[in-house]
Amino acid sequence: MIVGELKGFEGSDVYQDIQERVGEKEVDSEPDGGIMETMEAAASPIFANTDEQLYINAQKITPISGYEDVVVHSDQDCFYVYGRDGTEFAYTPRELSEMIKGSPNYHGGSIRLIACDAGTLEDGAAQKLADELNVNVLAPTTTVWTLPDGTISIETERGKQDGEWKEFKPRSE
Repeated sequence: MIVGELKGFEGSDVYQDIQERVGEKEVDSEPDGGIMETMEAAASPIFANTDEQLYINAQKITPISGYEDVVVHSDQDCFYVYGRDGTEFAYTPRELSEMIKGSPNYHGGSIRLIACDAGTLEDGAAQKLADELNVNVLAPTTTVWTLPDGTISIETERGKQDGEWKEFKPRSE
C-alpha cells in the first residue's frame, strides 16, 4: 500500500497501523543480480485499526472462490477508518479504490466488500466502488458482523439474519 498518499493518515495512528500491517518493502538481491521485492502483509486488504475487533476477526475470514475480500467500515455512501483515539477518517469510493489498488494484497479481481450497508443503495458505495475499480463487487445490504471465529453474518440485530449479499457490476461510461 502506498501509505504516504492516503489523505488524513500522515503521522496518525491509522497511518502507523496500516504501515505495520502492510509491512515495509524489502529489496533483496537475487543470485542472478536481479532485484526481488517482498512484503509482509495480511491475506486481504483490511482497512481498520489493528486494535479493533473488526481487524482481529477479519484475519480469520475464509475467502470465497472468485472474490478478493476487502474489509472496511462503511455506510451507504462512504468508507471509514478510525484512529486509536476515535478520530474518523472518511473516504469516498474513489479514494478507497486508490487505497485498494495500492495494497499489495489486492490482485485486481472481483471484490467481496465486507463493509456495513455498502450494498444498500443501487447507486451507493458498492456500485461506485465497482465503477472505480471496473470489477464486480459483492456487498452486504445491511450490517455485516465479523465474529471471532471468522464467520460473517449479515443482520441488523444479532441473531436476525435480514440482509443479503448483492452483486454490483461496473457500469461502462
